[in-house]
Amino acid sequence: MSLRLPDRSLLVKLCYQNDNSTIVALLKFRTLKGMRKGPLTAINLQLIVTKFKETGSLNVRSGRGRKHVSAEAIEKVALQVEVVKASPTCRLVQVFTL
Repeated sequence: MSLRLPDRSLLVKLCYQNDNSTIVALLKFRTLKGMRKGPLTAINLQLIVTKFKETGSLNVRSGRGRKHVSAEAIEKVALQVEVVKASPTCRLVQVFTL
């Protein structure tokens, strides 16, 4: 379950108010929100707090993203697709296994 930014900031604030006790911060957060079970564990909250100390931000960082594809590879694939379209007897598997 992903936390919204206001909830993450409230958790970090509660953690700082309780002398960096993540367990107490989670208990107070659950009490304020009326939850029996929380959206994360004390270890995960500790990771959020350490990331906040390092970066100063609570935003979720994006992933690695896609690998860069060179222009040459794009041109080669486009040419092979044109070859396949031009010859109806040629199979796509034969073209790409050269």
